[in-house]
Amino acid sequence: MHGFTLVELLLAASLAGVVLTAAWSWLWTVAASAHRSGEAAEVTSSLAFARRQLLRDAHLAVGLAAPAAGADCGAHALALHLPGTPTAPEIVQYAVNASRQTLWRKTSSSYVAEGVTRFDVAYLDAEGDEVSPGSDGRLSAAAIALVRVVRVSVEIASGSAAGAATWTIGLP
Repeated sequence: MHGFTLVELLLAASLAGVVLTAAWSWLWTVAASAHRSGEAAEVTSSLAFARRQLLRDAHLAVGLAAPAAGADCGAHALALHLPGTPTAPEIVQYAVNASRQTLWRKTSSSYVAEGVTRFDVAYLDAEGDEVSPGSDGRLSAAAIALVRVVRVSVEIASGSAAGAATWTIGLP
């Protein structure tokens, strides 16, 4: 009976090592690519969800509202007055928690998106000119009455993936 020689066995082991090394690096590349694709999909779906939520509230809104006490009405908050009931109008407010990088919808205290690196709100009048907040950083009631359009810009990052979107929302 004839078996493998030591040289044949070493040659087969070396060849198997080369093939396994190549396969390992290929699998590593595929796994990294899948991870990056997952991060990109997460960013895209977060932006889409934030857009749907904001536009739904904006279409239901009867106007712009003053943010809740203690909340900034400048670049990091948007408050919309929803119909609600005659005795208890509903105010929904979007604000960013910068330390947690989370965009919150503050009526049901639920978050809209995570990984938020920027959330800017610009208030525009009927001619498209920006309505500026007062010296305290808040819009006065008179300034709120002038606002007809809100432009919201959001940037979201997840791992190595990032995405940005800007939405222009007309108000009643």
